[in-house]
Amino acid sequence: VVIDATNILAKIFYNNINSETKSAAGTTTASAPGTEGEKSISVGLVDKFNPQELMTQSTYQLDPYTFIFMTLIISAIPLYMTYIFFSVALLFVARVVSLWLAMIISPLAFISYTVSFDIPGFGHKEWWDDLLKTAFMAPVFVFFLYIIVMFTDFLKTITIYTNSPDLTSTANLMQH
Repeated sequence: VVIDATNILAKIFYNNINSETKSAAGTTTASAPGTEGEKSISVGLVDKFNPQELMTQSTYQLDPYTFIFMTLIISAIPLYMTYIFFSVALLFVARVVSLWLAMIISPLAFISYTVSFDIPGFGHKEWWDDLLKTAFMAPVFVFFLYIIVMFTDFLKTITIYTNSPDLTSTANLMQH
């Protein structure tokens, strides 16, 4: 029940992540789910933070030191994101193995309820603690991923408003 409840909670956050693809004509459509109903989270992240937009023609017109700095930053961000997602992938594989072991050991953990003394390093207290920590890893990760996608969407909205001609002309008027 605990494992199913946490997987359903993770699926709720996962389903709320918007992943839209933009066509060459400028129209946006929701990404089609795959064969098992999954959608690409990377499409949702790249839609919100498109690293290709950072390397525009205006970037090449900057002084060489700024261009080198921008190139290093633009190269470092995807490499760091790749490292993070591989680490998380390994954590999720370890989560599956840990939950299998928790299910295998569950009869022994429930038998430990009948023992009057506490078995150090084993027993129902440690088993419940490990089970809950491992089971809630998926919903917590997907929740924070959902927050990140929402936050990047908010930053994209702020960028659009600050680059609008009305605000820049208002800012110029306020300076004078």
